Amino acid sequence: MKALALCVIFTSSLRACTADLSGERDKLLSLINEYRQQNGLPPLHVSKALTTSAQLHSEDMALHDYFSHTSLDGRTFVDRIRQAGYTYNTPLGENIAAGIATAQYVFEAWKSSSPHNAAMLNPNFKVIGIGVAYNASAYFRYYWTADFGGYDDSGAVVNNRPPEVPEEPSGPASGYVGTSYAFSTSSTDPDGDSIQYTFDWGDGTCSTTGYLASGCVASLSHSWGKPGVYAVKVMATDNEGSSSSWSSSINFQVNPINQVNPSNSGVSLRTFEVVFTCNVDANISVFVDGTRYSLPATFRWLERSAHEVSAESGHNFTDGGRYVFKGWDDGFQDNNRSIVVSGSMLFKAVYAAQYLLSVRLYPNEQEVARWCDAGATAWLSVNSTVMPQGDDVRLVFTGWSNGVSAQAVNVTVNEPVSLSAIWRRQFLLRVESAYGEVVGGGWYDESSDASVFVHPQILDCGNGTRRVFEFWVGEGPGSYSGRDLNVTIRVEAPFNETAVWRTQHLLALDSAHGHPTGAGWYDLLTRVNVSVEPLLYESPTARLRFSHWEDVEGEEVNRNASFEVVVSSPLVLRAVWTREFYLNVTSDYGETWGSGWYAEGTVARFGVRPPPRSLLVADVFEGWTGDVKLSTINATLIVDGPKSVVARWRRDYLALAAVFATTGTVTVAFVYFGRRGIQAFRRMSASFLRRLLQPVSRRERRRPLTALRV
Repeated sequence: MKALALCVIFTSSLRACTADLSGERDKLLSLINEYRQQNGLPPLHVSKALTTSAQLHSEDMALHDYFSHTSLDGRTFVDRIRQAGYTYNTPLGENIAAGIATAQYVFEAWKSSSPHNAAMLNPNFKVIGIGVAYNASAYFRYYWTADFGGYDDSGAVVNNRPPEVPEEPSGPASGYVGTSYAFSTSSTDPDGDSIQYTFDWGDGTCSTTGYLASGCVASLSHSWGKPGVYAVKVMATDNEGSSSSWSSSINFQVNPINQVNPSNSGVSLRTFEVVFTCNVDANISVFVDGTRYSLPATFRWLERSAHEVSAESGHNFTDGGRYVFKGWDDGFQDNNRSIVVSGSMLFKAVYAAQYLLSVRLYPNEQEVARWCDAGATAWLSVNSTVMPQGDDVRLVFTGWSNGVSAQAVNVTVNEPVSLSAIWRRQFLLRVESAYGEVVGGGWYDESSDASVFVHPQILDCGNGTRRVFEFWVGEGPGSYSGRDLNVTIRVEAPFNETAVWRTQHLLALDSAHGHPTGAGWYDLLTRVNVSVEPLLYESPTARLRFSHWEDVEGEEVNRNASFEVVVSSPLVLRAVWTREFYLNVTSDYGETWGSGWYAEGTVARFGVRPPPRSLLVADVFEGWTGDVKLSTINATLIVDGPKSVVARWRRDYLALAAVFATTGTVTVAFVYFGRRGIQAFRRMSASFLRRLLQPVSRRERRRPLTALRV
């Protein structure tokens, strides 16, 4: 797998103790595995071999102040992983980061980078090894490495292999009593472990270096107190405790030279002029045999005499400016060197000007400073233009203190430079509503104003239901709670705004008559009085009568013209009416029945009860006249409009005729009964005359009185 390095991230954190680094390394493992599980992938197990590879690479970058997937000796990350003992034929990968103090920010940086994120979520990877190292004098201070592998060797037993036998020490072949001489060697460890070197000087003493990365050159100096020949050899020990064999030895000749009085040595020696100078005009010093001199400095020394020379590694010439030792003009790189006089000699110390580049990338962090060669170009970049500070707070990159707004900036260092990234704090405003469309949610600069509103204020949901905005409910410092639809809020912290709505249903009333009241939109469970006029007269003999209320399905709801309904859903009520007509039944005689109001289309029954019969004259019913012609005294009709019927009568005088027919009999009675008979006849005649003189109908009045003739 191809690995890509993150862009540089500066930091000012000084957390560097072993316990802190170990804890952050474990935290990074937890963050990666949690992230994989959130994406449906199994967690990565820890490989000892990959951990060794990652840790050694982090230490090497920290020690030698570089940042790359390729080591300074040319090894790729695949080479280093193989050398650490992970030799399986499987996919491999590596993520690196520098300048970041905490596991959380390392994880966020890798997560925001596509290739690094892909490595963390690669389903082919089964194991991981994480390394982190810190060096206060290195540019980035913190160096992180994560190596990935596709074969799970977390349960394998790894046998530690000892380092290779060191190379034969290299150094001078001879020297003088009391003078220090440097010897160098190197070795490699097949497991990639760090190596400590032990020099045996041959005089019964040994010196030990600190732990160095595998393959690094180790150098130590030693002086001998007596002349003689001494065998110098070296042994290497890795950080797991395994040691190599001793290297082959070299013989070092120590001569008994007395530099003050060479005649005592029995050797005739010449003196030569030795000059030390430098390439810059500054008050730079050099230490010669422990004594400080200002350059240039000239000495006359005995031939074959040995001297220790140390040039200043750095010299400040101004605030934020210095000269840094780069080497000697004869190619010797170390500012400390041993010189054996063999003739007139000139040594020039070469220095380069450097200026301090001070950078602060994030708020509330101290500046991180680095010395840069004069004329060098420094590339600076923030890892991301947005830096989360929690779920609802973030910092947004706006540019650099030198006016550059781009995420990356190039700075040519010809003088001391101080550069800061400028960040703006933002807070998240969440605006939520179950209905309508809200406006105003999002990220806002600190102390800016946010306009929040929701539209429409009334949302028709169709089918007789709608939502009506009621008020805002705010949560958090500075939030708004109230009934204003559009509000402006000063954003000083993250907060939430939630729109609260009330539900309304439509109560619709459908009536062709009677002016119904109560229709409209009502809140849920509102009690509403619905009413309509119960009777409407179209004329004195025609009217409309309210029958009942029914729903859209035609089901009867209520028979009262006015009643109370609870609005729990959309409701349509239709008023049902009945048309009625008046039936007027009249008669000059007798007692009528059946007059009144009847629904249209119904059958009305009516009639008349005849008057009591008279002794001499009878009232005879002949039929009905008016809107109907019927002959029965009790009748029916279909009411299809206002109706009026009149009973028709005639008078029957047959009884009276019979009286006159009997007149002769009466006369006889007069004669026979005398006075009393005459009185009785008079009374009977008076009654008949009264009956005869009663009003009669027009038709009867028109009848000829001859009907009374005998």
